[in-house]
Amino acid sequence: MTLRFFLLAALMTVAALALVVVPLLRRRGTTAGPDMRSLRALDQAHAAGVISAEEYAAKRAALPEVATAAGTPNRPAFVTVLLVALLLPLSAIVLYRTIGTPEALDPAALTVAAPGGEHGISMDQAVAGLVAKLQQNPDDATGWALLGRAYQAMQRFAESRDALERARRLQPDDRDLQVEYAQALALASPEQRIDGESRRLLDEVVAADPNHQRALWLIGISEYQAQRYAEAIAIWERVLPQLPAGSNVARSIQDRIAEARRLGNLPAPPGGETAAGANAGSSAAADRAAPTGATTAPAAAARA
Repeated sequence: MTLRFFLLAALMTVAALALVVVPLLRRRGTTAGPDMRSLRALDQAHAAGVISAEEYAAKRAALPEVATAAGTPNRPAFVTVLLVALLLPLSAIVLYRTIGTPEALDPAALTVAAPGGEHGISMDQAVAGLVAKLQQNPDDATGWALLGRAYQAMQRFAESRDALERARRLQPDDRDLQVEYAQALALASPEQRIDGESRRLLDEVVAADPNHQRALWLIGISEYQAQRYAEAIAIWERVLPQLPAGSNVARSIQDRIAEARRLGNLPAPPGGETAAGANAGSSAAADRAAPTGATTAPAAAARA
């Protein structure tokens, strides 16, 4: 548990105690007795001979009793205050440790558990909670987009496609969301190829924003899947100038370009190409480094 949690818990405990203890302190040391103002008036009347001793005794006995504050704390009341101040936070801690979930307050526990794990919050639980919230607020485009990404991470591609479609209907002018939906369409298709409607959506984004990195990246994969290697290289080379030189993303795209040149028997550009592209490695490695945080590209990206 973090220091911030302990400070917050201490403040909440003090506030809770104040609600209980302060009223008790205000009433501490109180005793019940006759109304002193009425008693003084009665004493004066008796001393002046206005009323007899018998009448004085009768009237004094009939005076209403009121609570009066004593000069020193009443011991039973003080003990009560002390017990409340000690037992209230102690009982709260014991109760929480017994039936609460203290491990949920540990940042290390707020991680997605591995399949079959017994601790942490599982992806299925997180998704179920998000689905419940979206049932209450079905117009939450951000929530639907988040659900679509979660389903995609779980390789539940059809559900990812449907969730991202809902998000896109709610925000039809969001180009990033349109690109995500296009990728989800491809992943949910039997061959996981970027063509047809998914390609059309990507082309539409690039027509409006010629430098959209993620759309260009996926269009390059579409050309690569169709064995149009020269076209794929041309698309990816439009992405490279937008990336920091020497970054992991730039090197991954260079690797993919080198692989496309090799598969297409295409000559290297004038001046040669970096050795980084000579050993391209698996296509999945490049996909994981897709520009602007793109998620894994279709698994069939390297298929001829």
